Amino acid sequence: MSAPIERYLEVDPSLATAAQPGPAAIGWLRERGFEAVVNLSTPTARNFVHDEARLVMEGGMAYVHAPVDCSRLEPSHYEVLRGVLDAYAGRKVLVHCAGNVKSAALVMLYRHLARGEPLGPLVAELRARGWHEPKWYDYFERMVAARVWRAA
Repeated sequence: MSAPIERYLEVDPSLATAAQPGPAAIGWLRERGFEAVVNLSTPTARNFVHDEARLVMEGGMAYVHAPVDCSRLEPSHYEVLRGVLDAYAGRKVLVHCAGNVKSAALVMLYRHLARGEPLGPLVAELRARGWHEPKWYDYFERMVAARVWRAA
């Protein structure tokens, strides 16, 4: 059965990214064992579901709304997501935004910075799927450089 969520991507058994899930997809997530939903969309997104928090929590899952304004990408956007994913390590989490661009990009950065996966293949994966925007490359460079300087 395919996912009832646009641009759904299972990263591994405990982590997935997607575009905005509709109300019917919340039950599908619960049935598949998801324990948390992280929404990176701003309330002004074209397909924002205003009662998503209620629907997710009524489904027995945790809900985190950490809106990311792509016109002002800050280190805190990654740090908040890292904190949530670290807190839910080993449990099944969906990270989404309106179209799975920022969610895929931030999860990709998490996979590199927190899990140590090589950045090149991750960026190539985003490009191959067409789920990227050039402004993210500057953000990746800033975040990776900041991590290198902090570690030195």
